Amino acid sequence: MTENTFKILDLDLKLIHEKLYEILIFIDWICTKHGIKYQLFAGSLLGAVRHEEIIPWDDDIDICMVRTEYDKFISIFKNHPEYQDKYFLQTVNSDKKYLMHFAKLRLNNTIYREILFKDHDINHGIFVDIFPIDSVPNSKIKRFFHQKIILLLGRISLFRTKNAVMYIKGNIIVKKSLHLISLLFPKRLIDSMLYFLMIKYNNKDCKYLSHLTNGTTKKRYEKFMFEKSTYEKSVKTRFGMNYYPIAKEYELVLTSLYGDYEQLPCENDRRPQHGVIEIKLQ
Repeated sequence: MTENTFKILDLDLKLIHEKLYEILIFIDWICTKHGIKYQLFAGSLLGAVRHEEIIPWDDDIDICMVRTEYDKFISIFKNHPEYQDKYFLQTVNSDKKYLMHFAKLRLNNTIYREILFKDHDINHGIFVDIFPIDSVPNSKIKRFFHQKIILLLGRISLFRTKNAVMYIKGNIIVKKSLHLISLLFPKRLIDSMLYFLMIKYNNKDCKYLSHLTNGTTKKRYEKFMFEKSTYEKSVKTRFGMNYYPIAKEYELVLTSLYGDYEQLPCENDRRPQHGVIEIKLQ
């Protein structure tokens, strides 16, 4: 993926960031208008705290919402066709061949094609990722099985694309076999099973929430796992030219995700990470 990723450095990252901020401003406007709570998330949280803007070499923006707020956002967007002239809210329901289980708000009439999904007939516009946050069981044993089953189903879903299989370790025959096996499972069935498991504990008396929709390895399951208040209580901080909500306990979150988050990566790692291979923004 490195060879393809470096191509983005030949383009104007400033223009990419401008488009990302444009989408975020629109999301923030909807959320403010309709009382929807969200936070800058993952690398965007790190950018806000460490740089007061998108990380200079980053190529996307991430936000998160607890599932009830996420569902509200999707419902409001669907019920306002005037929003859809300029933006496309991509989910497994709105874009049938989309493989991820979080939403992307894409800017229409742009192209931002990622190598993993380059051959898929989906909307490829530049996007902001919108991640739902869900409850996880209190029991460690239940969490063990919860994580393992979500990871397995997520892999089956992702391996429907040959490009994702090629980036895992293993023999080429094994990789191709995993791709073919994944195609035996109806996509709608896998999507439904994943959704059921992700929301399974949301109406129960659970202490913790986590991020379950993007490669839920044991490490990721645990490092994104915080008490509910962490995902619900926020403060505003500068991110680019405006102020946006971040977790009030941002130090706790960033330390869990990145360790010494003030330490810059080595220069060789200061590059876009999403394997974007085709860009058209103007």
